[in-house]
Amino acid sequence: MTAGSAEGRCVACGTGVPAGAAVCSRCGTSQRMEVCPHCGATAGATRDAELRFRCDVCGGPRVPLDTRKMRRSGKEITALQRAELARKGRAKNRAAAVFTGVALVGTIGLLAIYACSASSAW
Repeated sequence: MTAGSAEGRCVACGTGVPAGAAVCSRCGTSQRMEVCPHCGATAGATRDAELRFRCDVCGGPRVPLDTRKMRRSGKEITALQRAELARKGRAKNRAAAVFTGVALVGTIGLLAIYACSASSAW
């Protein structure tokens, strides 16, 4: 960092970030802290493959502002809440699929053990 440069530090990883940068070039963490509509935390929004942007605290979907002069209308909250419900639903479905797979493998294993022990008894 040279004298006279307007460079700050990333709030997450501490890497030098140019003044006014929206995200850290190293870790991708947002440098603009806003209130999350889901958890109420003042946190940044990070790029996400599934949601485009997610809250750094709760992982819920977020819409980051491009500039500091932009203001929110409040119309985006309904869509964000629907997206959060869909995200949680997908997580529950994934957990149920994993549980079902593990239970199925366990049941088949127990049946195989029982079949082997029953056939050797005759």
